[in-house]
Amino acid sequence: TVYLFVDTEPKGLAEEVEEELFNQTGFKSPPDASEELSSFAFGSCSNQHMPMPYWDTITEFQPDVFVMAGDNVYGDCTGDSCLELQEAYNKLAQHPSFQGAKSKLSIVATLDDHDYGLSNCHEDNPHKDLAKQYFMDFFNIQDERRSRTND
Repeated sequence: TVYLFVDTEPKGLAEEVEEELFNQTGFKSPPDASEELSSFAFGSCSNQHMPMPYWDTITEFQPDVFVMAGDNVYGDCTGDSCLELQEAYNKLAQHPSFQGAKSKLSIVATLDDHDYGLSNCHEDNPHKDLAKQYFMDFFNIQDERRSRTND
């Protein structure tokens, strides 16, 4: 699944999530459908505990679209808690280079194992739905499928 980020208000917050964590606005709007796209940049494995000079480099490159190919943050869910995953998103949100990048780049992303809250997880991951909701809330992604009656 690939998501296109749009600048909208966050929706569908889980009750246990701190509101300020997902108060993420300011993403650049996606390119217009009639716009010809000629440059793309790809990245993955963005560890929020490491320096992030790559956000500045990508922003300087100014691709038409930047594809976040998974492992957008690293934070595990354990037991009934996904606090570490929430903190990972919070740390990414606070990083000045990411703040600049999200306002200047049209970003497309997908989830990988760490985005689902566990390393090398599979379909039996008990945290997958909550972790996916955190991902969608953090990036203000609207899931149009939720409004379908046959979904």
